[in-house]
Amino acid sequence: VAADDFSGARESLATAVSVDPGYQAARVAQIELELRDKKPTRALELAEALRAENPDSAVAAMLAGDAYVAVGARAKAVAAYRDALDREKNSTIAVRLHNVLVESGDIDAATAVLENWLKDKPDDNNVRLVLAGTYLAAARLPDAIRHYEVLLAAAPGNPVLLNNLAWAYQEIGDDRAVAYAEKAYEKVPDSVPIIDTLGWILVQRCNAARGLELLQHASAIAQQASAIRFHPAD
Repeated sequence: VAADDFSGARESLATAVSVDPGYQAARVAQIELELRDKKPTRALELAEALRAENPDSAVAAMLAGDAYVAVGARAKAVAAYRDALDREKNSTIAVRLHNVLVESGDIDAATAVLENWLKDKPDDNNVRLVLAGTYLAAARLPDAIRHYEVLLAAAPGNPVLLNNLAWAYQEIGDDRAVAYAEKAYEKVPDSVPIIDTLGWILVQRCNAARGLELLQHASAIAQQASAIRFHPAD
């Protein structure tokens, strides 16, 4: 696989499975190989076979979910991921379920998955970061702010958190927007999203001249000659 010899990898895994059909690591690797090689239909066949033989396996259900996502069957992916999560409380499964629900346009269900996860695992800031980003993208700003503030308390000075909080504060008219944007800019003065955020906030609030200068600087860095883009940091 590392050498992009997918045919050789496929043959090697097939040999391993023929020697020991119950060797789950090889069965899992087969599915992951087919997904990586953009053969989702074959991946789904293998995943469902593994799932049928191991009905209590969260891994088999999760891989079936991955394959259903790859073939565009989102409803079946949701069902497979929910089955996997019922069998094993695992943040990777929870995030994958959340992601496919977002892709399906069901933001409420997607955020509910991660909110429920955080009730039991309040210190899981990787999950909290995903959830905060979803709320921000959906313009559910009070919810985004609630989670970003928790994250920033755990990682004071993080420029992405400062930037995204500044953006959200600005959108709801909170006066902390300028201070947070300035702090983010002090940390990473060459980040286009961070320069954009500070520039836009300054234009809107208190210093249009400096704000415009920053926006033009961001545009030059990003080599965007036709327009200035305004967006939170990734």
